[in-house]
Parts: sequence; structure tokens; C-alpha cells
Amino acid sequence: MKLYTTVDIPASPYRITHEKQGLWLGSCFADRMGNLMSGVKFPVTVNPFGVLYNPASIVRSLLRMEHGTRPKPEELLFDGGMFCSLDFHSSFSGIEREDVLRRMSDAVIRGHRALMSADYLVLTLGTPVVYRYLPTGEIVCNCHKISARQFTRERLTAGEIVALFATLFGREPYCRKRILFTVSPVRHIRDGMADNFLNKAVLRVAIAELMRMYPFVDYFPVYEIMNDELRDYRFYEVDMLHPSAQAVQYIWQRFTETYIPDETRKIFSELERIAAAVRHRPLHPDSATYRKFRKTVGERVRKVSEKYPFLDLTEELRFFDLGSK
Repeated sequence: MKLYTTVDIPASPYRITHEKQGLWLGSCFADRMGNLMSGVKFPVTVNPFGVLYNPASIVRSLLRMEHGTRPKPEELLFDGGMFCSLDFHSSFSGIEREDVLRRMSDAVIRGHRALMSADYLVLTLGTPVVYRYLPTGEIVCNCHKISARQFTRERLTAGEIVALFATLFGREPYCRKRILFTVSPVRHIRDGMADNFLNKAVLRVAIAELMRMYPFVDYFPVYEIMNDELRDYRFYEVDMLHPSAQAVQYIWQRFTETYIPDETRKIFSELERIAAAVRHRPLHPDSATYRKFRKTVGERVRKVSEKYPFLDLTEELRFFDLGSK
């Protein structure tokens, strides 16, 4: 007896290997999936400016990365004793203006390099709801904790979202990359469940139109998997809004089956064993037993590095005192 509906996902003709560079942008779910990619040594950059929830903010961030536009002092706001930028996550905020600008500039440089070298982009849209800063009239990436009276709240239409991305996808460097969209499975229920479904539908309609317009645009049905295959509340965190760790692992499995070749996935188990060994914290780090453990695992890392020279295991080799590759 089959007790759930399986979302049919044919294997994609586009295959992701360790030789391809990736850039992941979007909601907190993009963070979770991108970090899983990084954990098995795919060369990916994840949200260099912090989490981005709406399409306008993603496009705005891509343009800043593309042009390498570093923030200017006059872009910073001073609120609550901290300097911050409406284009950057609150983790970039700080009490020293020059330090804040330096860290933001470093993120721009990192984002520019990632975008220019990326073979594929993964863009996770969370909501079409945007916040416009009244003094400038611009849509922001992060409101921080600035007074709500400084913003207006709007919902982008599917047509407006398509128009935003069309300004990018019709030209270099985007038209030479694979663009993979997902809709975040995280539920946004500030205005109720009905609005949450409406918002997700707007995003899905926009993506379908972009797929029709551009042959290099693809869609991976994260939202559909969560709502059909994993529709039970046991697959949510205690807030009943975010997917649980088990749900994320299942979606990760479906993603790898769709985009990552079998021969590449075979490396995962060895990489996961190495990562577990790095995380291991012994009770007696100076013991002969632990020294033997480090030597054994270190030799295993060296063999994996030699067998798969395209993997960057520099940190792991250094951890086990074996130097760089």
C-alpha cells in the first residue's frame, strides 16, 4: 500500500560535478542546501550578503555582485547604535563604520568572483512580498529593526518578477549559466495561511514563465516535495514553519538524484566519514590512541585527495598535520 504521492522528477540533462562552480542565493533554505553542497566539497558560494527572501532583493544583490559595487559611507544607516546597510544582512552591522564597510566590501568582492566564475546559479525564492524604504523609494534586502513607519509593504506580481529577472537573463554573464530556481518550503504566515499559498503561487507562475522564455532556466520542486511527499507535521520544526533536519536531508537526496551523477555521489560517503573525523573531539587529545586515530584518518584523507585531485581537502590535510596538497 502506497501512503503518499511521489513528486516525479526526471533526471536533469544538466549535471553538477565537483569541477563546476556554483552560487546559491535566496532564503534560509538556500543556506541549508548550499551548506550541504559545501559539506561534500562542491565549490559553492552561499548568500555572500546574507539571506535574501524576495526576487527584487536577489536581483539587486546580483547586480551589485556583477558590477562589484562596494558600499559607500553614505549608504550606511545608523540605527540602535549600529551602522547597517539595507542591502546586507544584520550580521554585517557593527559599531565601527570603517569595519562595517570593510566587511561589506569583502563580501562584494567575494560575490563578484563567485558570480563571474559560476557555472550555475541556484535561486531560492521565499516570498513576493517586498519592503520599500520611504526615504529612497527603493526595495530593500533587509529592514533590520528600523521603524516600520519607514517602509511600505507590497506584493510583486508574477509579471513584475519576470521583468526583474529578464533584465539579467537576456545578457552576459547570466545567459551562459544554468539558472536553477526553487521555491522555499518555509511557510510565511504573517498574513495567514491563505496568503502564504497565494504568495507561493505567484512565485511559481513567474518561474514557469521564465522557463518558457529562457532554455537555460530550470526548476526543482522543493516546495512540492514538502507539501506532498512530506506533508505530515513531523517533517517540520517545532515552529511548524521550517522543514526539519530529516526533511532537508530527504530533499537533499532528491536533489542529488536529479542533478548529481552517480559516480560523483559515490564520493559522498568517504567525505562524510572524513568530516565526522574532523568534528570528533576526544576526551584525551594527547593520548596514544588519539594520535594513532589522527594518523590513520590523515592517511585516508591523503589517499582520497590523490584519488580525486579535483577535491579541495587542504583544510582536512592541515587538520591532520599533513600539510597542503
